[in-house]
Amino acid sequence: MGELIELVGGIDVFAERRDPAARDRLVELPEVVAANPQIIIASWCGAEVDFDRVRSRSGFERVAAVRDEQLFEISSDLLLQPGPRVLEGARRIREIIAEWRRVQAPAA
Repeated sequence: MGELIELVGGIDVFAERRDPAARDRLVELPEVVAANPQIIIASWCGAEVDFDRVRSRSGFERVAAVRDEQLFEISSDLLLQPGPRVLEGARRIREIIAEWRRVQAPAA
């Protein structure tokens, strides 16, 4: 996921966690708060993302993405299955980042 984010022009705030061992990629909630991402892209395997649950996590009211309502969902089908659908997921991530940048750009 992090590599996809960077390939389409974003910044993975947890890039240092790209360890092949899944247990070494786990991120604790305080680390998310400290990283203060501007966008959160969520994908819950086999379930719809519960953004109210995300918003209610301890300290998340201070996270820019939560405060600014920059929470997005992408189907796990587009990210977790190898094959051409991953390209569709990458396009969606690129669209999210481009829209965020457009909104953030100062008015001329």
